[in-house]
Amino acid sequence: MMSLISIITINYNNAKGLETTLESVHNQKNKDYELIIIDGNSTDHSLAIIDKYESIVTYSCSEKDNGVYDAMNKGIKKATGDFLIFMNSGDSFYDTNTLAIFSDLKILHPKFDIIYGDVNAVDLTVQKKIIQPKKLNLFYFIDHTLNHQATFIKRGLFEKQGLYSLEYKISSDYEFFLKAFLANPITFIHHDFTVCNFQLDGMSQNPINFDDVTKERLVIQKKHISAKELNYYLKLKDKKKLSKTSIIVWLRKYYVTRQFFNAVFFIYTKLK
Repeated sequence: MMSLISIITINYNNAKGLETTLESVHNQKNKDYELIIIDGNSTDHSLAIIDKYESIVTYSCSEKDNGVYDAMNKGIKKATGDFLIFMNSGDSFYDTNTLAIFSDLKILHPKFDIIYGDVNAVDLTVQKKIIQPKKLNLFYFIDHTLNHQATFIKRGLFEKQGLYSLEYKISSDYEFFLKAFLANPITFIHHDFTVCNFQLDGMSQNPINFDDVTKERLVIQKKHISAKELNYYLKLKDKKKLSKTSIIVWLRKYYVTRQFFNAVFFIYTKLK
């Protein structure tokens, strides 16, 4: 019988964070999940932590990999659930009811490919809620992306779009969500519940990596968004004229095909 959800946890030399993650999985009231742990050949006591929680672990391995997204792809290949969520070492489910809530949502919204919620961002001294947008638009994806720790992804979407690209060090999940947003009829839905505690010490949040994140995202944007469309959004961003995006947001929400959108977008830019 197919599991409702595959929880994929990747880890490398973060035994303390790994235990936090696995404890939050262990405490879930809804037990209809499989837990897949991909460890990058850790040399700390991470393997001892995995052994400690062996009763809830469906599959684990510890071997060298080619980075975060290679490890995540290994987890995807082992997953059998109809939905996947990536809860990497250090991150955790917000409370014990998270999977139970998702179980109800999955039944209520059977046609949606991606179901996402909100985030409790945590560092050493501060917690803050990150409320994800109820409606996504292209302007949002210029500067932002969904947190994979708060996002449940239908496994079949990886079969349609492919696995995470190994071309990027930090931004392959950004590319995955952008491609899904641009694809028709991939469907997203937001639900007002907090899914995870998200540690702010990850790669994409480290100030050392901010330049790399910006460069990688720009490469991805140029790859998947037309030059005219991208330049227009970037100009709006630079000039902070957000009010002028309303027509673009409307078109992005209701366009029939991407060709139709580009045609209307071209006419709009000529007339303005």
